[in-house]
Amino acid sequence: MADDTDKSRSRGSIETDEGGDVDRVDWAEIVEIGLGEGPGRDYWRHLMATYTPNFPGSNTIVEEYWLKGRAKGQAEGILHILEVRGIEISDSVRERVADCTDLDVLVSWLDRSLSVAHAEELFGEE
Repeated sequence: MADDTDKSRSRGSIETDEGGDVDRVDWAEIVEIGLGEGPGRDYWRHLMATYTPNFPGSNTIVEEYWLKGRAKGQAEGILHILEVRGIEISDSVRERVADCTDLDVLVSWLDRSLSVAHAEELFGEE
């Protein structure tokens, strides 16, 4: 296991403020494999060893799509919980949840989805 951690760090793993690792090994290795043998692969390895991301908080297009993906995942989770609980979801509720991009709001709706009796109750007391 220590070998894998060392390998990750040598390829550009970063330490987050929260103490967790954001590891780019998986996609970096896929790109590396796609480059085949030769100078392109060597240069890629050099880039990954020195890469310093500006994400999160840099307002890049990567961050924008990452945040959209997180919001979409939260919305899907909310709707799934309601469905599993057997709660009827109107089209207007489904649309409002799916269109929301505010992660803080979605987290509060996710919490509420565990206990509401009607889907419309998700939006109460905002």
